[in-house]
Amino acid sequence: MTDPMLLAPCGMNCSICSAVLRPRPVCTGCTEEGIKPKYCTDCRIRNCVHATQGQWCVTCGEMPCACLRRLDLRYRRRYGMSMIENIRYIREHGRTAWEQREVEKWRCPTCGMLWSAHSAHCLACGAANSHYGPFEPFTSRP
Repeated sequence: MTDPMLLAPCGMNCSICSAVLRPRPVCTGCTEEGIKPKYCTDCRIRNCVHATQGQWCVTCGEMPCACLRRLDLRYRRRYGMSMIENIRYIREHGRTAWEQREVEKWRCPTCGMLWSAHSAHCLACGAANSHYGPFEPFTSRP
């Protein structure tokens, strides 16, 4: 990742969000000051009482809460990624290992830029995004 601060409280890698990657970004990531799309400012997880007190999902004893499970299901089905899997990986291997895994997983082999989780094609060169689409290896563990 280009900026380790682009990890959202929910476990989303904001570095692969189309709002950050497009030519004229409209978002600086959940944890950074700046302009954000309405869906980010209104996010229930970002505005959760635990997150507003500095406790992200990765350290929360209630993880995965119902809100995170709904978001995770939507992202697995639509975009081929899992926030809950990200959080579990961070808990088990640490944030540095997760960042390295994300760079390897989301780097476009054609141009070297990061894929957008929200696009079927690389926003920089147009190559087909091999990660886009349904993702089902997640198991419903507590």
